[in-house]
Amino acid sequence: MIVETAQLLCNVHHRSREKDAPCDPPYTKRDRIPYKESAAGHRKLGSMIWVAESLGNYRWAVRLGLALCREYNRGRGRAKGKRTQHRTQAAAVCGWKWISCKREALEKLGIRRDQLWGVYAGFPYS
Repeated sequence: MIVETAQLLCNVHHRSREKDAPCDPPYTKRDRIPYKESAAGHRKLGSMIWVAESLGNYRWAVRLGLALCREYNRGRGRAKGKRTQHRTQAAAVCGWKWISCKREALEKLGIRRDQLWGVYAGFPYS
C-alpha cells in the first residue's frame, strides 16, 4: 500500500499540466517527482479520481502514506534486521512539502486554512 499510495500522489503531479487541465500553480517540476507516471493509476480509476479531486483528498492520501511508512519503520512488514526507511517515504514527504507551498499560495489569495479542506486543487478530474 505504501508504493501504491506514492504512485497515486505522483500521478497527480504528472497529469497536472496536461492540456485542458485547469491546474493552479505551484507545480512540481517533473525531475523532482519521485515516481514516473504509472499506467496502473489510469484516469478512470476511482482512487486516482478521488486523490486528484481536491486538495483535502490529496492531503489525506499524503497522511495515509506517511502513516503507512511509520508502521513500516516500526518494524511491521520489514525484513528482519533491516533498519532503513522505506524508499517510498520520499514521495509522501514530497507531497507534504507541495501541500505547504499550495497552502501558502491559496492563503495569499485570501483563502484561510480552515477553508482549505474542501478547496478544489486545480487538477483535471473535477
